[in-house]
Amino acid sequence: RNYIDDIKIISMTFPVNTQVQQEHILKKMEMTDNKIYINFLNKRLDQLIAIEEKRKNKEFYLMVFYEDEKTKREREIQLLRLTSSAITLSTLDLDKKIKIMFKLNNHNSKI
Repeated sequence: RNYIDDIKIISMTFPVNTQVQQEHILKKMEMTDNKIYINFLNKRLDQLIAIEEKRKNKEFYLMVFYEDEKTKREREIQLLRLTSSAITLSTLDLDKKIKIMFKLNNHNSKI
């Protein structure tokens, strides 16, 4: 409400990414010889794979419009001041920006 310039709020769903957890479990499986522990790790790995296939995260993105670099910095500072503890803003890396642009242009695709 306090931000008066033009913005666009984009909401998208992305699949949950459990790749880091899966790699960690696979590394633990290679390091152990305990059969009971390996069975436990296999079950946990299956759970993570199922979560990755079925669950989606709903993410919100804020698109801010500006005329030049000076205005960009001013608006970023203003937005950061206006955020509360319930809503945190962060910048996106290039890979995430590419995924968002792809999904915006291909609505029926699954990333």
